[in-house]
Amino acid sequence: MSSFYQATKIAEKTWCILECGFDAIYYLEGDTRGLLIDTGIGASDLKMFVSSLATKPYDVVLTHGHLDHIGAIWQYDSIYINSLDIPLIEVTTDQSRIDFMLNMNAMSEGRTQNQDTREFCHSGKNPEFLNVGEGDVFHLGNRDVEVFCTPGHTEGSICLIDSSTNLLFVGDTIIYRLLLTNPKLSVAERVKQWRDGTRRIYNHLDSFAALYMGHCGIVPEYTIRELDEIIDKLSADPDDVDYSEGVPKCSIGSTQVYFGLPFVSPY
Repeated sequence: MSSFYQATKIAEKTWCILECGFDAIYYLEGDTRGLLIDTGIGASDLKMFVSSLATKPYDVVLTHGHLDHIGAIWQYDSIYINSLDIPLIEVTTDQSRIDFMLNMNAMSEGRTQNQDTREFCHSGKNPEFLNVGEGDVFHLGNRDVEVFCTPGHTEGSICLIDSSTNLLFVGDTIIYRLLLTNPKLSVAERVKQWRDGTRRIYNHLDSFAALYMGHCGIVPEYTIRELDEIIDKLSADPDDVDYSEGVPKCSIGSTQVYFGLPFVSPY
């Protein structure tokens, strides 16, 4: 079994799979089907690893189309993704994913080491892309997982709420380093788009047992709070940004929101 993947049970029939100690993939199972949320960077044979957990046939859904979430889609015949993010997949190359792995220490802000690419999952024929959108529900058998559309990090970003555990899987929408980099929108428009998409989450935080993000696992409470404070600050004054890293950003505590990429783009 590949050493690139480590699974931790976070609830009944629910696992967080850390790839390379950084990319977070989730596997949920009901009475009749399972659901794999995201597929990482493609460091190794994810499908084989998931087979050690899955006891039912399962679907694959992506929270968004960035290269560090789509890395094993070519192992599957079909995947669910919001159609707005399909163009992100179409421009991703194997070399860009390999570069991400080779530079993962910097990409993770020191949370993991640069990675060996000898087991890398190469791309192939694209799977069938099945659109998923607001209010869609995955019926797993006495377990429903509902889709929220939360554009901002990407145009097609989604979150998924599991009704049986009240866990919310947020991808890169609520995270310690939020990237809002849509060049077609102003800073003010990007802030409003993200706020509008996540309002229902922040208005009902007490209803969720926990939030799980697309990197590292659970979202700390201070990240949720600091991100909210940053967005409030920028909603009041979109020009209140710092250019010390060469791109506009705003930080509170250990949480940052970037409006440009603070690294050479792998996206």
